[in-house]
Amino acid sequence: MRLLHQSPDWFADFPLEHKADNQSRPPYDSEFYDARVGISKAGVVQSLKRQGYDVVFAGDGPPDFAPAQIADVVFAKKILLEKCLEANIKTQPFETFDDVYACLQGG
Repeated sequence: MRLLHQSPDWFADFPLEHKADNQSRPPYDSEFYDARVGISKAGVVQSLKRQGYDVVFAGDGPPDFAPAQIADVVFAKKILLEKCLEANIKTQPFETFDDVYACLQGG
């Protein structure tokens, strides 16, 4: 499994004040831009898969359903967990990112 340990290029160019207040979003003409939520998580997952990465995705809400449908491994909680179970998407429930980390480490 290839792991990506860096942010997309567009994120690195954002002013620090936008990163700190969660206002960061890709440029409007980017494949990663989504007018409703700012970033197309599904677009990011698709891009990583095209580059040969196995994608592990963790989420909890409605905007996370599209990327959960195409990720290789899904960790879900709250509404996303319900939607994944209804859609028969194999998912691992989690409460915290410590749970995700432990699972990925084989624990």
